[in-house]
Amino acid sequence: MAEHTGPATLPVLMYHSVSTVPAGPLAELAVSQRRLREQLAALVTAGYRLVGLSDALDLVSGGFTDPVVAVTFDDGYADFLDALPILRAVGAGATLYPVVGQLGGEPDWLGEQAGLFGRLLDWPELDEVAAAGIEIGCHGLTHRPLDVLPRGQVDEELRAARERLTERYGRRLRSFCYPHGYQDTAVRAAVARHGYDNACVVGRRLYTVGADRFAVPRLMPAPDQSGAQVVDLVATGGPVWSARLRTMAQPGWRLVRRQVFRASGRMLT
Repeated sequence: MAEHTGPATLPVLMYHSVSTVPAGPLAELAVSQRRLREQLAALVTAGYRLVGLSDALDLVSGGFTDPVVAVTFDDGYADFLDALPILRAVGAGATLYPVVGQLGGEPDWLGEQAGLFGRLLDWPELDEVAAAGIEIGCHGLTHRPLDVLPRGQVDEELRAARERLTERYGRRLRSFCYPHGYQDTAVRAAVARHGYDNACVVGRRLYTVGADRFAVPRLMPAPDQSGAQVVDLVATGGPVWSARLRTMAQPGWRLVRRQVFRASGRMLT
């Protein structure tokens, strides 16, 4: 096996809505057009190449030595159309993860906050995104956390979503994004079994090149972070303690969520 000569880590950025929303518990999921442009332009000026996740993994595993940042957007909000000219202007690629069974509707997994970011892209709009060269990944069929579902339901979520996208676009889907970031060994194996070759979590840390491609962690720029601060974020990975605390809490929280689901059918996120 040839020796790996590329970078040791890969920063992967996670965005959701491109909008401005009032302060509140979900405000961190929205970034304004102005701030998105500033953050991405600062990275390009700093010498980073901005691409989608599958392209980024290919580059760093293939020995590409220039600095690379992967850019991802979750959920598939209609306001992603506002991101397209920004991405084009700075020469950036990206991966978009739509919730396939919800296209054209509202993100009902947000409960009472479902209207905060507006509706999701519809199929013609997703066609426009795909035609612009954005990698279309998959965020599941309904955005239900896969790690608490019975195996048969996990397989149906993965199968149905993948079939709809491959029938529409006629090309292989490579990248998956776990709803809510929740996954375990069985879910990762199921995603691989359904033909994906990479998948991302939340993580809030840098990806170590050569580590599990089905648990790629990401960094989430804050909506008020300047371009310079985001350049620092991708260089350092952010606070290590935050990522470690979240990792330590996951098994216990998964047990609680699984018990509630089995007892009542309710999905805790």
